[in-house]
Amino acid sequence: WDFGGQKEYYATHQYFLSRRALYLLLWDTRDMEEGVDSLRSWLLNIQARAPYANVIIVGSFLDTVPAKKKNDLPKLEERINSLYGKGREGYPTIKGVFFVDAKANNSRMRELRNFIYSTASELEVSEGGSGRSAKGPRLMEDQVPSSYMELGRQVRKVAMDYRKSRLAPLFDAKKFRETFLNETG
Repeated sequence: WDFGGQKEYYATHQYFLSRRALYLLLWDTRDMEEGVDSLRSWLLNIQARAPYANVIIVGSFLDTVPAKKKNDLPKLEERINSLYGKGREGYPTIKGVFFVDAKANNSRMRELRNFIYSTASELEVSEGGSGRSAKGPRLMEDQVPSSYMELGRQVRKVAMDYRKSRLAPLFDAKKFRETFLNETG
C-alpha cells in the first residue's frame, strides 16, 4: 500500500497494516533532522498495529539535496539507528536505511531493490504471524487468504464506479460496512 502523508488519511492507515509485511518507510531527505524526527509517528503506528514488523527506511529526493548536506547523510543514518534501531523497545525492526534518487536507475536504487527482494524472501512466518525470523515457513511462500483477494477486487470495483461517476471515493463507516461487509443498519 502507498499511504498518503496527508493528515486526512492517517485514520485509515491502521486498516492496512499487517504483521505479515515488509514496510518501506519513505521520507524526504531534504528535511534532514526534522525528517528523521517525523519517522517516529509512522514507526509507532506500524509497531502498534504490526508488532515487530520489518521496516526499511528510505530517504528520497537525494538528487535535490545540496552537495554540502550530502556529507551529513552518514550522521542521519546513525541518528535513525540510534533513535529507532536495534535494541530500541517500542519500535518495529529496522532492517536497513537507504538514501536514493528515484529518478535514476543507479547503483543506490539497484542496491535498494536487491535489499528489498532479499529481505522479503528471507522473512519467515513465526508464531503470531509477526514476520520475525523464527525458523518457520517463508512468508512469501505462504498462501494469501481468498478474503483478501475478494476485498481487493471489491475495492477496485468501487474505485472504478466512483471514477466513472466522477465522485470522490469517500464514504463514512456505515457506507463502508454496507459496501464491503454486507452489513446494514
